[in-house]
Amino acid sequence: RGCLSSLQKKMPEDRVFLHQAIRVIRPWRGVLKARYMEEMVSSYIMPKLARAISKKRLGLSDTREDWTLVDILLELYEDRLLSDSDFLSVVEGEVLSQWCNAFYDWTQDHTKDPLSFQKLLANKYSTWRNYLMEGLGNVEQLSKGRQLLRSDSIVCRHL
Repeated sequence: RGCLSSLQKKMPEDRVFLHQAIRVIRPWRGVLKARYMEEMVSSYIMPKLARAISKKRLGLSDTREDWTLVDILLELYEDRLLSDSDFLSVVEGEVLSQWCNAFYDWTQDHTKDPLSFQKLLANKYSTWRNYLMEGLGNVEQLSKGRQLLRSDSIVCRHL
């Protein structure tokens, strides 16, 4: 806990802190009890990760998505450093609310070419849905996190 607390003070940049904190905590997995690890991640890492996700602005015309923060969230869950409830809380809260707000803003855009705009929106939706629900790999080999997302009614309603 002391090391994570010290890192928080020394590294105000969220992404830098997140990468360093995960490097510090990962070797303790299997040494410390799982519940204790989840509590540390929940107390020190998740507030910064949730804040970073909520600050991220999504661009409609971005040709390449930056999945770094979502990947960190999935990675923490896959490494059993994050409880089901904490994982779903951030996905249902910060991730999906950012996504829905961005889509709402994009639909308010009045463009000169509505058909092209609709295709762009549909493509963006498909990209997000596929990444969150299936990832980049084989659907038969879904990660534990993506299996949980597929079984969550709130996530499924959004996607």
